[in-house]
Amino acid sequence: MELLERAGELNAVAALVAAAGTGRGGLLLVEAAAGLGKSTLLEHAAAMARAQGHLVLRARGHELETAFAWGVARTLFEGAALGGTDLLAGPAAPARLVFRTAEEPGDLPAADAGFAILHGLYWLAVRLAERAPLLIAVDDAQWADGPSLRWLTFLLGRLADLPIGVLVAARPGTRGEDGLLAQLAGDPDGTMCRLEPLGPDAVAELVRRRRPEADDGFCRRCFDLTGGNPLHLRELLVAIEAQPGGTDAEILAGGAALASRSLARSVRRRLAALSPAACRLARAVAVFENNAPLEMAAELAEVGTSAAPSAADELTHADLLRPGDPLEFIHPLVRSAVYHDLPPRGRAAQHRRAAALLVGDGAADECVAAHLLESPAAEDDEVVATLRATARRAFARGAPGSAVRYLDRALREPPSAAVRPELLAELGRAEGATGGQDAVAHLTEAVELAGDARTRAALLLELSRLLHDRGRLDEACEACLRGRAELAGDDELAAALDAAYLTSAMLSPKHVAEAHRRVREVLDRPTRLAGPADRALTSKAMIMQLAAGGNRDELLTIAKDLFAGGRLATEAGADSQALWHTMGALSYCDDYPTAEHAFQLASADARRRGSTIALAGVTVFRARQLLWTGPVAEAVDDARTAFDVWRGAGHMYVSAAGLCLVSALLEQDDTDQAETVLAAVEEHATPFGLFAAWRLAAAARVAARRGEDAEALRAFTRCGQHLVEIAQLNPVMLSWRSEAGLAALRLGQRDTAEELITEELTLAERFGAPRAIGVARRAAGLLARGEQSIELLRSASGLHHGCAAHLEHATTLVELGAAVRRTGRPAEARDPLREAITLAETLGAVHLAHRARTELNLAGGRAPARSHTPELTPGERRVARLAADGQTNRQIANALFITVKAVEWHLSNTYRKLRIRGRDEIAKALPTPGGTP
Repeated sequence: MELLERAGELNAVAALVAAAGTGRGGLLLVEAAAGLGKSTLLEHAAAMARAQGHLVLRARGHELETAFAWGVARTLFEGAALGGTDLLAGPAAPARLVFRTAEEPGDLPAADAGFAILHGLYWLAVRLAERAPLLIAVDDAQWADGPSLRWLTFLLGRLADLPIGVLVAARPGTRGEDGLLAQLAGDPDGTMCRLEPLGPDAVAELVRRRRPEADDGFCRRCFDLTGGNPLHLRELLVAIEAQPGGTDAEILAGGAALASRSLARSVRRRLAALSPAACRLARAVAVFENNAPLEMAAELAEVGTSAAPSAADELTHADLLRPGDPLEFIHPLVRSAVYHDLPPRGRAAQHRRAAALLVGDGAADECVAAHLLESPAAEDDEVVATLRATARRAFARGAPGSAVRYLDRALREPPSAAVRPELLAELGRAEGATGGQDAVAHLTEAVELAGDARTRAALLLELSRLLHDRGRLDEACEACLRGRAELAGDDELAAALDAAYLTSAMLSPKHVAEAHRRVREVLDRPTRLAGPADRALTSKAMIMQLAAGGNRDELLTIAKDLFAGGRLATEAGADSQALWHTMGALSYCDDYPTAEHAFQLASADARRRGSTIALAGVTVFRARQLLWTGPVAEAVDDARTAFDVWRGAGHMYVSAAGLCLVSALLEQDDTDQAETVLAAVEEHATPFGLFAAWRLAAAARVAARRGEDAEALRAFTRCGQHLVEIAQLNPVMLSWRSEAGLAALRLGQRDTAEELITEELTLAERFGAPRAIGVARRAAGLLARGEQSIELLRSASGLHHGCAAHLEHATTLVELGAAVRRTGRPAEARDPLREAITLAETLGAVHLAHRARTELNLAGGRAPARSHTPELTPGERRVARLAADGQTNRQIANALFITVKAVEWHLSNTYRKLRIRGRDEIAKALPTPGGTP
C-alpha cells in the first residue's frame, strides 16, 4: 500500500524516531480502521529507524494468540535476549521467565512473577537501548495478549529519559484485555494519531499507477466504490484487471460486482473461481492464522503433497496469500473473511485437527492450546493435560488471566473424575490471582471432591489464604481450623495451617484472643526451629507476642535463633514472611546491627532474583529503622522505593510504606510532598485493622505538623482503636499514644494527655526496649513540669544514645534543651541544643535542626556553622560503596536496578563532592561503615 496523504503521520513517526535518537523516549499510538495502511506506516517507521542506526524490535498481535501470556513481548525480545545472556542479568533477570520453553522452576513466587517480569522486560529494553537507540513497534495491538499490553502501559510512564521510541498500531474502538489498550490511548504521556481514508486525488493516483489511461470519472467511481480505503481499492483494482474487456463503465460494473464494498464477499467470490484444492488450502491457512508451513497446511486441508504448491500459487496469483513458505494472507482482513466463512462446527473441528498436527510437529503447548481453546469438547484426557500444563506455565509467568482461560476450557472438556479436583483447585488458584468471583467456589468444590484427608487439608490451606487476601478473615480462620482437624499429627503441613490461622486470626477481632492463647504453646514447642514450616510458624507467634507486649529479651533471643546468622535469609529468601517477621522483631527490639545484616542479605537476594515485591518489603523495614537511627535521606529513598513498588502493584502494604515515607518527608520539612504521598495512600485505603492504622497514623502526623491538633488527636485515636481491637498493644510498633497525648496536651486536654502517655510508658517499660521507653519518657517529660520534666528527658536521652537511635536522640536533646531553658537556665541549655543541631544536620533532619537552632537562639547561644561540604545522596553513597568494593559499572547497575549511565553520573558527582580524581580513591574518601554519629 502507498503512504499517500500521510504527511502528518509520517512527521509524527519521524519525530518519535528522532527523539529516541537523542535520548528522549515516547510512545505513538496509531489508530486506523482495517485496510487504511497502519502496517505500511510501521514498515516505513522501521526502515527509517534502521537507517538512523536504531535497533528495531517488531511484533504483531494475532487473534488466536490473545491467551498466549507474554506472546507479543516474547516476539519482540526473543532474538535480542537470547543472543546475549548478560542482558538478562541483575534487574532484567525475571524476564527469563518469558523465554523459558519448558516448565522449569523459577526463583519467583507466581504472585510476584507478573510484576517482576514487567520490571525485568523494562530493564531488558533499557539494556538494549544502552547499545543503540531502540524502536519497539507493535502492530494489531487489539489482539495483543494482556500481559504484553500491561508492559507497554508500564513502559510508557518511564520513557522520558530513555532512547526508546514505542510505536503501537491498533484498530479504533478496541479496549484490549482489561481495558489496557484504551488506557494506553488515554494516557497523557503518549501521542495518538488516526489514519483517515484517502481522498479522491490519492485514489486517482493509485488507480493511474495500474491503469494509466483511467480518466477522472473512472477514478472518481473507484473512490466512491471503496470509500478511500487502500485495501478495498486494491481489491477493486485486482477485480478490474480480471475483467475480459469492454468499456470503462462495463469494466467498472464487472469489477464492482466482483469486489463490492464487502471485502468478505469479494474474497468468497475469488475463492469460488479457484480450484477445490486451493479453497481447502486457504481455509486451512485461515485456521492456523499465523505463518502456516505449507506441508502442515496441506495436511490439514487434505491436499496432496504434489498438489499443494500449485494450490498455494493459485492463492498467491489471486492476491490472497503472500508469496513464500510459510503461508500468510496478504492482510488479516482477508484471513478473517476466509475464516469466518467456515461453518462454526466445521471450524471447531479443524482447530482440533490443527492442534493434533502441531503436537505431532513438536510445537509449543501455547501454540497447541490456542487451537484447543477453539475446538469442541470431546472428553479427551490428553487435551486436559495439555491445557493444564499450559496454564501452569502461564501462572508461573505471572499471567493468571491466561491460566484461567486454559483451565476453564479444560473444565468444559470435561476432565475425568480423578482429575477434576486438581483442575478445580488450579482454576480457583488462578482466579484468585485475578480477583475472579468464582475462585472461592471452585476451591471449595475441590475441597469437597478431594479423595483423602491430607489433600483436603492442603486445599483448605490454599482456600484460607485466598479468603485472607479477600479480607474474609473469619472464614479464613475456619478453613485453617477445618484443615488442621483433617490431620492426625504434627508435620510441615500442620505447621503451615497453624501459621495461616495466626496470620488471619491476628487481624480478626473475633479470633484474635484465641490466637494469642495459642501463641505461648507455639513458642514453647521443642520443634519450633525444626523445619521451614516450623520456623515460619514460630516467626508468626513471635511477632504476635511482640505486638501484644511480651518479654523483649525472650523475643530477641527467638529472633536471633530464627535468623541464625543469616541462614533464614538463605533458606527462605527475601519473599518469606518468616524473614520479614524476624527483621521486624530484631529492629523493634533495638538490635539494629543484626537487623541491618538481615536487611543486606534480604536486599541482595531480592535484587539477585529481581523480586520487586520482596525488595519493597526489605526497604520498608529498613526505612522504618532509619527513622529512628538516620540518615533521613536514606529513609526517604528506601520508603519511596517500597511505596512506588507497592502502589504500582496495588498492594495493601502501600499504607506501611506510605507511613514511613510521610514521616521521613516531614523530617526533611517537606510537608507538601508528605501530603501528596498521603493522598496517594488514601487511594488504596483499607478500612480495617493494621492497614487502616498505618494510614491513620500518617494522616495524624501530617495534621500535627500543620498545627491541626484536633484532627491529629482524632486520627491517632482511631488508629489506636484499630490496633487495640486486634491486640496490637506494644508501643515499639507505633507510638500512637504518646503522639496523641502530646496533641491533646497542645489542645489543653491535660487529663487525656496524661492517661495516654502514662499508659504508653507503662507498656514500654513492661516490654523493655530502650528506644520505645525513651520515646514514652520524652512524652512524659513534656507533660511534666520543672525538674521532673528535665529528669525524664535526660533519662530518655541516655536510653536513645545507648541503643544508637540517633534520630530519636537528637529529638530528645532538642526537647531537653528547651525544657532546661524554660526553667531559667539558658547557659545549661546550650550544650544539648548544640549537640542536637550537629546530630540533626548530620542525619539530614531538616525540621529538627531548624527547631534546635531556634531554641538555641532563644537560649542566647551561637549555633555551629552549617557545613558547606556537599553531602553524598543515598544513591551516590550506594554506588560509591560498591565501586570501592571493586565492582564494575555494569555490576553496580545490576545490583542497584539502575542504568550504567546513572552509575556514571553518580560516580561523577561523588568524585566532585569528595574532591577525588577517580574510583581508586573512593575507599579512603568515604566515611567508614557505621560512621553515623
